[in-house]
Amino acid sequence: MYPPNKKREALDLWFATYGEFSIAEFTAQLGYPNSGTMSK
Repeated sequence: MYPPNKKREALDLWFATYGEFSIAEFTAQLGYPNSGTMSK
């Protein structure tokens, strides 16, 4: 659904800001439909 480079950017950002946001807040900021998107 999302291209590999976008997935990698999201993961890099997640680890760079780890602990600052909940998964739900983080995925909302990225514009993903729900937090389950990150776990995939």
